Amino acid sequence: MRHRGVVSLFLLLILAVGGLLLDSVFGDQFLAVYSIPTAVLAPMLIAPSALLMTSTPLRAQVRARYPTAWVRWLVWPAFILCLAGMLFISGQGWVAGGSRLLARDQSTVELQVVTVGRYESRRTLCLQRVEVKYMEVKSRLCADPFLAQGEVLDGKKLLAVGVTSPLGLHIEALRLQ
Repeated sequence: MRHRGVVSLFLLLILAVGGLLLDSVFGDQFLAVYSIPTAVLAPMLIAPSALLMTSTPLRAQVRARYPTAWVRWLVWPAFILCLAGMLFISGQGWVAGGSRLLARDQSTVELQVVTVGRYESRRTLCLQRVEVKYMEVKSRLCADPFLAQGEVLDGKKLLAVGVTSPLGLHIEALRLQ
């Protein structure tokens, strides 16, 4: 009973890291069919940090374990904000992973290229990113494994082949149209 706060904090950390891993596996080839305004997402970042900061069992354990004020007033809030940010970012990974489990139908959709990112060096996982528009939703995709035919220019159309789910499209191949 005494360690309930630490266990819940550890479970939140596992949830955040799991979502980040799912995003790294499925995120670059997932095209969501929804768009959430940024103003709606801001409370989602603040809510977990406020809940963790005001949690009485966690505050008591932090006060007992770290009696110095600078840890309680600087390190602990910074840790909570980082954890809340990780939870916020990991949500897209959980959506992409869940969507991959629900994906059933093979389909081909047409995407409009909005912008082409600059070519990155070999130090990054994705060398070329493109921003595409699909059903009035803009999304950034990694185009490396798909575009071997040539360079994509702004405004061109792409055909995306993949499997669809109620949450989006998992792209398996991109072709210039």
